[in-house]
Amino acid sequence: MPERRDLTPPSSRRPTQNERILELLGDRGWHTTREILQHVPCIVHSRIAELNSRGYTIEHDGAGGGAENHRYLLTATPAPSGEEEQTPG
Repeated sequence: MPERRDLTPPSSRRPTQNERILELLGDRGWHTTREILQHVPCIVHSRIAELNSRGYTIEHDGAGGGAENHRYLLTATPAPSGEEEQTPG
């Protein structure tokens, strides 16, 4: 059976959870787990781990339980091939 491809133009499809998280973190400020959950209902630590594995650098700060005790900061994005990593500044 042939593989199904999403032929929906990017401008008319719904953003993925990862895209929505990156949009929120794109301001380069700290965001708590609770704040991320308000924008993107998901398993936050799993999405962050996936983004890190794709070349994004997202710092984590926090200890203990609770959505207010953990926060995340986007510090670098993957560079297009042949270029250096993109950092704020």
